[in-house]
Amino acid sequence: MIKLRNFGWLLRVGILSSLILPPVIATAQQPLLETIVGIQKADKMGKSIARADVDGDGFMDIIAGAPEGDVYKPTKNGYDDGYVAVFSGDDFEALAVYVGPNEDARLGTSIDRVGDLNGDGTEEIIIGAPGVEKNGTDSGAVYVVSIEPWQYLYQIYGEKQGDNLGHAVAGMGDLNDDGVPDFAYSAPGSDDAMINAGSVYVISGADGSLIRKFNGTSIDDQMGSSLRGIRDLDGDNRLELAVGSHLWDGASKNVGNVSFYNV
Repeated sequence: MIKLRNFGWLLRVGILSSLILPPVIATAQQPLLETIVGIQKADKMGKSIARADVDGDGFMDIIAGAPEGDVYKPTKNGYDDGYVAVFSGDDFEALAVYVGPNEDARLGTSIDRVGDLNGDGTEEIIIGAPGVEKNGTDSGAVYVVSIEPWQYLYQIYGEKQGDNLGHAVAGMGDLNDDGVPDFAYSAPGSDDAMINAGSVYVISGADGSLIRKFNGTSIDDQMGSSLRGIRDLDGDNRLELAVGSHLWDGASKNVGNVSFYNV
């Protein structure tokens, strides 16, 4: 049975009826196995994708974000609450769908696999919604959720208007040797260092405490426009954190950069 979940609003019954197209016959030139499509115009399904074994069956399941989906209250102008759909990696059965809590929440802007945080044999996922309005317009939010059984592990909110917390997220593996995977997320609109310099947070999966925080170094850097846990670069057997700052000004305006951090 499809599980219909939301982050604050009632979800339309039957929302997943048009998400999957029938399999396409594969050829040498077109080895396509399956296609997942959005529900309606401008959903932007596929803005983010991830894989994780969310139901513990040994198959990597598929998680896909449509951050401009108008699920809660679609209008001709769109509400962009956004949604995230989860599909079985075994048979492409739709397992669950999650919907943003407010207009312009843009749930599903970012998604990643975190790992098994609570020891139940299933993997958790992290979902970013930079338009959540709990602490002001575009303050943003990050949700770490377990699919089977359904539960929130963490709900983290941007501190102030315009933070855009959740614009990017990343699973980081076990950084502090406590046996529990950790994770990272960004708030590229954060003014903690300078206006819109941005901030990146690395969080313990065991208790939600802050492991490290990085801030942009100049106005409008928007540090954290992208994040990725990457292979060990320095031999300490831990992932490193790659951080994009796409509006960073170097030799010329908005030349951008990617920085690599040992967390």
